[in-house]
Amino acid sequence: MVSVRRYLTLAIFISCCLAAAVAAQEKAPAAPAPDRVVAGNARAPKTESVDESSSDPLLADLYGSDEKSSFAAQSLLLAILKGERPEAAPAEQLKAKQYRKLLAGLLDRLNLANHEREIPVAEKAIAAMGYLASKDTPFPEAAEHVLPLVGIGPENLRRVVREALLSSIRVEQDSLRQQKKNVDEAPTLKKLSAKLHASLRAQGVFEEVAHILWQVDRKILITQLLEGLLKNKNGAGNPSAYVLELRGRLSIDFPTLEGWEKWWRENQGKGIETILASSRKIFQQRRVELWKRTFQRIKESANPERFLLVTNDTFELDFSREMRAAVLGELAAFPLWLRDTRFPKEMPGIGILDEAAKDKFLDRAVGLLLKILEGANSYRYVYLEIKRAAAAALPAYQSYLERKPEYTQRLSGLLLAELRQTIPHIPPLDPGPSSQDPEVLNSSFWDEGTRLYAVELIRTVGLLRLSNRDLVHHLEELIKRHLEGPPSPEVFFWRNDLELISEVVAAVGRLAQGDPEAIRLLLEIFDFHEKDIDKAWRDLRKACVTALNQPVNDTQLRGEVRKLYVNILDHPEDKSDRIPAIIGLGILAKAGDEDAVDFLLEVLDRREQFEANEITAVVDALAYLGGQRALWCFLGFLHVKDRPFSDLVWKKVVALLKGDNPQLLAWLVRQLEERSYRGQLSDHSEVLINLAKEPELQEFFSAEKLNLESAEPFLRFWECALARIRALEFLGQEEEARQRVSELGDLAVKNDKVKTYRPEVESELALLRSRIALKDKVKAALKGATLPPPEALAKVLLEVAASGGKEALDRWRNLNWILLQVQAIKASSQNALLAEQLHAALASGTAEAWWEGIPKEARERFLKNLEAARDKLKVPAAPAGG
Repeated sequence: MVSVRRYLTLAIFISCCLAAAVAAQEKAPAAPAPDRVVAGNARAPKTESVDESSSDPLLADLYGSDEKSSFAAQSLLLAILKGERPEAAPAEQLKAKQYRKLLAGLLDRLNLANHEREIPVAEKAIAAMGYLASKDTPFPEAAEHVLPLVGIGPENLRRVVREALLSSIRVEQDSLRQQKKNVDEAPTLKKLSAKLHASLRAQGVFEEVAHILWQVDRKILITQLLEGLLKNKNGAGNPSAYVLELRGRLSIDFPTLEGWEKWWRENQGKGIETILASSRKIFQQRRVELWKRTFQRIKESANPERFLLVTNDTFELDFSREMRAAVLGELAAFPLWLRDTRFPKEMPGIGILDEAAKDKFLDRAVGLLLKILEGANSYRYVYLEIKRAAAAALPAYQSYLERKPEYTQRLSGLLLAELRQTIPHIPPLDPGPSSQDPEVLNSSFWDEGTRLYAVELIRTVGLLRLSNRDLVHHLEELIKRHLEGPPSPEVFFWRNDLELISEVVAAVGRLAQGDPEAIRLLLEIFDFHEKDIDKAWRDLRKACVTALNQPVNDTQLRGEVRKLYVNILDHPEDKSDRIPAIIGLGILAKAGDEDAVDFLLEVLDRREQFEANEITAVVDALAYLGGQRALWCFLGFLHVKDRPFSDLVWKKVVALLKGDNPQLLAWLVRQLEERSYRGQLSDHSEVLINLAKEPELQEFFSAEKLNLESAEPFLRFWECALARIRALEFLGQEEEARQRVSELGDLAVKNDKVKTYRPEVESELALLRSRIALKDKVKAALKGATLPPPEALAKVLLEVAASGGKEALDRWRNLNWILLQVQAIKASSQNALLAEQLHAALASGTAEAWWEGIPKEARERFLKNLEAARDKLKVPAAPAGG
């Protein structure tokens, strides 16, 4: 039995909760409230009720004006109805049945709509039911009586209905939980879910049911709404009610039901917090996307004032992280937009947008970024993510900041202060006790947001190249702490954050500017991790190699750096470091390190051991030398048969030549001809002819585009033109050679400056014509049906040898041409005799004039090749007795 004290306590509790509502109800006008609900147009049926004059003292108290007596009576009534008075007399038990009938009428939905004065009493009864449920003594018929009242009547009634149902559901769920059953099977909860769909067309009821379900379990409501929506997707029911409720709860929307279906398919297996986070993310993304589209119109207006005003206003008025990050993204793009946009010549309110005016706009943008990082005024409590975005935007203003030295000290101090605050346990520069307490700054301080902010700060320092000594010292200290070994759990918890250390290494590399101490530190950290094989460690080593890509003035250090690069390229176990090593060798080579040049050429010689992109990097590094140094490196590879590689080298050579003056091309032509002594005259002649065919080099070979205003351009042109003719002759293209000679003759006739600049032009052209004619004569004789006697043919060939004049290269080219002709004729005793006579004549002492200026080793190689041709032309003797 429930004691009288308990019910008096219950009465006092309910009295305190509902006194204000009862008082307000008694003062209310008699007219029905506008939010009372009567189903359809039906009249409310008459139900039995008892008024305040009833002879039953319990009911009299229940309807009476004495609040304390009324609530006590209400509690006692519920106790009777629950059957908690087993000692009651039969008459009282009979009265209990009447009370039940009375309560059913009192809480009837239609009755409440037509009997306004009974609503306060109903509120008391429902509140009592809810309180009993909260004390684990629920009234069995509570849900049956209360569920029909959901969403009707004044707000106070709705509130007590919600509280009563929530209490009942929680008690049922606790019971199921103790039985290790699914709490979603609570009877009242299932009835409430069914009511959600049944009340689809009663908007107020539908929203109230949704509100209660949201308080019970947010995912249950989302599930019910999505299931209802997808069941009604063909237009049945009222799918818009589901959509409106989902929009309000999730802050997202999709233009089609298929969109909702896809989203739910991807998220229904997740927890409610994840679902809500996902919906918020989608909502914010759509807001940001809408803002970006709108802002694009601002950008298209080509007005920097509007650009900055809109970004500043948005940042000031919208505090969401997503929107503020989007604004900072636009600020990062502002310098490039300001540089590349075509603005009107004069703008209203701005005037002429010259460089000085642009600098003022850039200054305003930089000012906002610095205020965010400094935490000035209203920016003191911005998200760390926003500070990170502000730091990431600063490098876009590097070219402007370099022109403004007044910012250097401010930026250096600001970023150093942020680093010291973000990455603890670095001792201060000045001696003395550290202000950082390991008990306070422990590993819990290092969350992901802080870590990302620290990484961005370090990256910003490096990209801005703020070579402030204190900053550099701080970064170097981070590396030294890393080199101390594994951190303890309490201190230096960032030391094994490899992404952070890699950024520190990259920043030190950018700021070192050849500083020996920094270079030694970078070499040390590479050596420290040389044998680590995990990807993160390999990335750190790659960062070290890249950071070392800078000129090194100290001879010993330069040797150590070069040795590191060479070791990397000689050991292909880890290929991630190889391209940075190649770039580093190129930087050393550019600074004059010939050992680095030699090793890069060695890589090209054994290019089959390297990847295609690595060979491309080597070619780029050598081209970086520029001018004659770069072309000299490529000379040995212009005739290789490896087509992809030769094409790569060829493009680099053409690129080097087209941007320079004809003098560089003339130098290359001379190098090609001089290399003929090494026995590759055919290959180099082809290279020279192909250079003349390149469209980008036509101006160096074309008489039509020739500038005759000064002697030097003409002399370079003439040198290249004669070299092309000699190459054509040598390769047997006499017809084109003759045509090029004719073009030069026409130029000499048409322009008197030609003979002024080069007086010997007529003799040069005459020699070319006679030599070409002589070669035609020899080739015709060799192609004839009957060959001339060996003596006569040898005499003509020796005339070709003698037609080279005083130039050793011409004579050498003619001798090689003769060798080619001999190697091409058929084997016969006559032809063997021809070769023998040529060899005897060219090897005799009378031929010394022909060999003047030609290297001895080239002469010996030529005579040896002529002997080989002679032996090949000999016809084997017939067998004896044959």
